Amino acid sequence: MSDCEDGAGMVEIRRSSRKRESNKGQSRKSALEAMREARRSGKMHRVNVDDLIKDVYDEVDEDEYNEIVRRRQTEDFVVDDGALK
Repeated sequence: MSDCEDGAGMVEIRRSSRKRESNKGQSRKSALEAMREARRSGKMHRVNVDDLIKDVYDEVDEDEYNEIVRRRQTEDFVVDDGALK
């Protein structure tokens, strides 16, 4: 009989009884608590949507746009054109 078979050589693995929460779970919990508090106080719970929306494109004036176009025209269009022969 080897040490592993009789259990003498095995290491006991313990798990923490404390549950771990991710940042997502914590933020969800705080959002739910804010809604509960708003319901208790009779106020409306509104999220500022403008803070959640990210710009899809940058707004630039005409001079900046022309500079971007000029820079793109001078750059190589195909990144690895030396590999094809």
